Amino acid sequence: MQNGKYLLWHHNHGGWNFNFRNPAWISGGIEKDGKIIWGQPEILLYEDSINMRMSYPDLIEQDEKYWITETNKEEARCHEIPGNYFEKLWSSAKKEILSCEVLYTEWNEDDLIPNSTLENPYIKGNKFQRGFTINMKIQLGDLASNQLILSSIRGNDKLIELRTADYGSVKIILKDGLDITEWYSDPGLIKAYGEHDVAVIVDNESRTIQFVVDGKLCNGRDFRQYGWTHFDTNIDWIDFKRIQIGNLLTGQLRPKGRIANLRIYDSPLMNAEIISNHRQSVKDN
Repeated sequence: MQNGKYLLWHHNHGGWNFNFRNPAWISGGIEKDGKIIWGQPEILLYEDSINMRMSYPDLIEQDEKYWITETNKEEARCHEIPGNYFEKLWSSAKKEILSCEVLYTEWNEDDLIPNSTLENPYIKGNKFQRGFTINMKIQLGDLASNQLILSSIRGNDKLIELRTADYGSVKIILKDGLDITEWYSDPGLIKAYGEHDVAVIVDNESRTIQFVVDGKLCNGRDFRQYGWTHFDTNIDWIDFKRIQIGNLLTGQLRPKGRIANLRIYDSPLMNAEIISNHRQSVKDN
């Protein structure tokens, strides 16, 4: 780049062939002491059909404006990219703190009583058309799977839940009455001691689910090809008007599990924003 910074286009999974090129991801990089320091991946572009593939990118930079070209081998396309989008990528690589202005609601530990119900005021219309982000600080006393962390239910057949899953992971469950989607954070990241910062991003435009744990985007590690997934479940009904808080287990030698903080955003945050929130909370403590 003319500003001396770097961008890396990639597809953020561990596959070995030319498939699975949707969405396209990008990372921002800065040079420090002769090395490139890369930020976490972000979704840049996507196709509505998950079977479509795109790549062969190029960058146009003029008058502090940016365009990226790509093709799916049927169409050649050019996309203008907002400059502040790339700035957030580079800020993440520099470990700077970013502001985030789409917080829907927040509760602290005194409000997050086991088996209680949180009430949100009625807001006309659905604020979550683009998706949502749930960001929580959680401490587990026991790693047993299927512990309810929280749920939001509409009627008898629509719900969103967060539960503990196998091997120190958290899963999200989405049901719309017809389809069910489940996805997990990478195994082994959540221990039965200490507090962990867990975020799940549900993007209704790219139709993807991602997890960020303690400031790092889940990438599948050595366990699976992807750290993220596509979903088909309809989430247009979600309003988070009522949220049921689960009753986490107590370990034999550890205190009872707890949720120390819960934030819900009415937008799928960028990973850079979530990681910035994590850095800010670590700095404040």
